[in-house]
Amino acid sequence: MGVFQNNLMGAAAAAASAGGAGFYTHQIANSVKMVAPSSTSSSNARLTRTVGTVDSNVHWTLNFWIKRSAIEGKNPVSSARPLDVFTPRSGTSGSVLHEFQFGATGSYGAGDAFAITNTNTGAYILSTNNLFRDTSAWYNIHIQADLDNGTAGEKLKIFINGTEASYNVDNRSSYTSLAGMVAGAWTIGDYYGYGYPIQSYFAQWCYIDGTTVAASEFGETKNGVWIPKDPSGLTFGSEGFLLNFESSSDLGNDSSGNNNDWTSSNLATHDQMLDSPTFGSEGSANFCTMNPLSTTTQSSVTAKEGNLFLDGSTLSPSSYEGGQLANMGVRSGKWYWEVYLSGGGSTTTDRGWSIGIASTGNLGEISGTYGPRCGADSNGYAFSNYSSLGIYHDGSITSYGSAPADTNIIGMALDLSSPGSGSLTIYINDSSEGVAVDGSIADAHWVPYIGLQGGNVSSYDATANFGQDSTFAGAKTAGGNADSNGYGDFFYAPPSGH
Repeated sequence: MGVFQNNLMGAAAAAASAGGAGFYTHQIANSVKMVAPSSTSSSNARLTRTVGTVDSNVHWTLNFWIKRSAIEGKNPVSSARPLDVFTPRSGTSGSVLHEFQFGATGSYGAGDAFAITNTNTGAYILSTNNLFRDTSAWYNIHIQADLDNGTAGEKLKIFINGTEASYNVDNRSSYTSLAGMVAGAWTIGDYYGYGYPIQSYFAQWCYIDGTTVAASEFGETKNGVWIPKDPSGLTFGSEGFLLNFESSSDLGNDSSGNNNDWTSSNLATHDQMLDSPTFGSEGSANFCTMNPLSTTTQSSVTAKEGNLFLDGSTLSPSSYEGGQLANMGVRSGKWYWEVYLSGGGSTTTDRGWSIGIASTGNLGEISGTYGPRCGADSNGYAFSNYSSLGIYHDGSITSYGSAPADTNIIGMALDLSSPGSGSLTIYINDSSEGVAVDGSIADAHWVPYIGLQGGNVSSYDATANFGQDSTFAGAKTAGGNADSNGYGDFFYAPPSGH
């Protein structure tokens, strides 16, 4: 059974009708973006801590929010391995350890089920039927341990958005404790050294030492949506901690009052994100990213940096276009997002880039041989230099605008406030190129798109900002501009009303 429901989509609608931030009784202001340059690199992002004597490895609770980026088959650094969320181990040599990971259903390997392992014996303790494949969704994962309970089904439980998972492997009856969850070196976001990087977003990470706490203490259902509660008043125990990622310069800071701080490795200040499972007064929200599932196998572009950076160097063969659709779309209102071009691409009009929108009315047309190609058919519009500079639509180019250069920021302003007569305006470094498409954008569900191509010129890279990071993964100094509703962080101020 897959977990495909994006509760945050329902929360967005509910929050809007309830006055935005007022829908939530507790706000999560920030998350941390965990990235990795390779599957085995010591440069992978992770948090580590040498844990002292625990109150119990029998009674404990773990609760965290995660928004996945790397998933099975779309792992930027390796597609053949599980991805570790949490690795507690005894001592400092890895003699006894467990992995809390996304992996294959029922056995070790790449996959999208969630499992708890006894790594030393190569066995799964518990593995879910639930699959986690929605890269637009924030999932709340809750694990509670009561391992001396005489009922096997009560010993260890995994809850997803407040509901207990179903399991394809269940060896709970064989355990009265987890031997690795004692004093030793613990890791969040990777294996105990490195090599199985999670490459996702984390928010509000909470560990309770010595007490079995129900999921209802961390969240509640409101209007059919699972939303977070404030855990700060809970009793955390000796080695318990609460990571809110509220300090960009100290992302491992423990907010529980225990001062059980974690050491961050390869995390920069720009890895603190506004992306959050709540809509907050400080501009946080669940932001759009690019969708790695929208590429094709023949020609693809790799998404990195939490699915915000498209690496043009990965295009294969280099003459093909590779692109991705975003994982959220819009149907009405006014919307703005930004794309930072980099990587030394040529300004020559020879298929270097395409940035635009595609309609969900016929997305199949843009997922053909060469990967998604917004503008190749009637369901898309793209600012492009596919064959000449202009607006690419229904397979032809209409002359428009001036060519952006390397390190320029392209702003996209989409106005769907008048059904059936929407418009699209392009900005380069905050200077309007004029209305690109005026009055002819149909009443449909529109999805942002970014495409890159090598061809006879150097490939561009592209970094998107839908409001979560105006540094473009550290390439620029943050702009600090919110939208008209006070949400997000844009490099340039969004146009009025967007």
